[in-house]
Amino acid sequence: MTRRAAIYCRISRDADGLGLGVERQRQDCLDLAARRGWLAAATYTDNDRSAYSGKPRPEYERMLDDLEAGRVDALVVWDVDRLTRTPVELERIIGIAERNGTELASVGGEIDLATVQGRLTARIKGSVARSEVEQQSRRIKRAFDARASEGKPHGKVPFGWERVDGQDVVLPDQAAVIRRIAQGIIGGESLRSITSGLNQQGVSTPRGRGRWDPVMTRQIALRDRNAGLRVHRGRVAGRGNWEPIYGQETHDRVVAVLRDPARRTSMSGAHRYLLSGIARCGECGEPLRILVAHGTRPCAYVCQRNFCVRRKQSEVDHLVTELVVRRLTKPDAVQLLAASAGKDVVSLVEESAGLRAKLDLVADQFANDEIDGVQLARITARLRPRLDALEVEIRSATSMPDLSDVAGPGAVELWEQLPLDRKRAVIRLLLDVRVLKIGKTGRAAFDPAGVAVTWRTGASEPPMHAPNALAGSAPRTPTASVPVG
Repeated sequence: MTRRAAIYCRISRDADGLGLGVERQRQDCLDLAARRGWLAAATYTDNDRSAYSGKPRPEYERMLDDLEAGRVDALVVWDVDRLTRTPVELERIIGIAERNGTELASVGGEIDLATVQGRLTARIKGSVARSEVEQQSRRIKRAFDARASEGKPHGKVPFGWERVDGQDVVLPDQAAVIRRIAQGIIGGESLRSITSGLNQQGVSTPRGRGRWDPVMTRQIALRDRNAGLRVHRGRVAGRGNWEPIYGQETHDRVVAVLRDPARRTSMSGAHRYLLSGIARCGECGEPLRILVAHGTRPCAYVCQRNFCVRRKQSEVDHLVTELVVRRLTKPDAVQLLAASAGKDVVSLVEESAGLRAKLDLVADQFANDEIDGVQLARITARLRPRLDALEVEIRSATSMPDLSDVAGPGAVELWEQLPLDRKRAVIRLLLDVRVLKIGKTGRAAFDPAGVAVTWRTGASEPPMHAPNALAGSAPRTPTASVPVG
């Protein structure tokens, strides 16, 4: 009876992407089947898939199912290591052959799984193949370790650079996009706002097609290599040998903002109004939300939980905007906002770097048998809590938005150009806004005395109400409460 043969072909890495390697295997296997007088009933191909990694090989599993079910009763491979490189998989194939009388033919040499000697040969070849893979893996890992220690780049050229003679060189246009993202994050803009701006400006994505999305923007911003840091095995291994796009301080601030546990990570529900969620009800303390215009009734801030207060949105926005812009024009405003941004973290960073250096030193001493495990544990237990506490302080200090560029003599003009997120960040930093209950909710004429504004520590003189702060003020600035998006 003519045997129905399964032809199985596999190559771990398809160098040219054309499948030529597996096609050559297939032709050799078909020729062998013809010489054996077998009918090539089915061909199973796993292209660009490793037999060692443990990842699924769909065609391999389908082939085993057909062998087990008796739909094919012979198997032709180019060599045993094309079939499997793990003893467990080989034993499964041997078990099927013993139960079903399956014959195995190999272009690389005859192996008869029906005999003890043939199974021994298959097991030896499988073990040798696995050993070769492990040796190759070790050599590759060692080469990667060496490249990392030398600060050399690895993998595809990332967005922001181009590779010239093996060296990553900054692309000015793409680097400007990355700096724009970083500055927006540090300045208090949301990822949604930054992403929307990139799409509106028609900025090309890292893929060169499609549109930016907040996840992509965040991934670009969090890359350690932006600051010239080489990452290896998930950790920073040192400085890379490429030009950074911005400095370490900028990178630390970006990471601190994006990974701040207090940061709202939801991509939906972006704010569209200046004071929604910032201004609070003077009666119950709940954040005020917007009640959209309906008929002749304009947009208003309302206490949605208890409906204690209701005020016309444009009037409240105008009042708070005028107060903030006047404060931003004061001579000390730039210094005030810069200090609020938490830039003075040098001593914290230096102390944390010193502790990391000590931990690295004792780890090396343990590796060199200069200290034992007990000593290592004791030293680590003393240093680690302080390092963890420092990292919390640094994150807290660097996650504050940097708003110093919005202050100064031109604050009025600058304010009109700011994205809504940055305006909200300034207000949140400087003021506590409470809308008080005056007269019947939503029916009384707007009264500035119904908006109580308290300056936060260091922002101004002792607490004051908005009307008093505006007494004798300069001409009113344009309303800044146009809904966005």
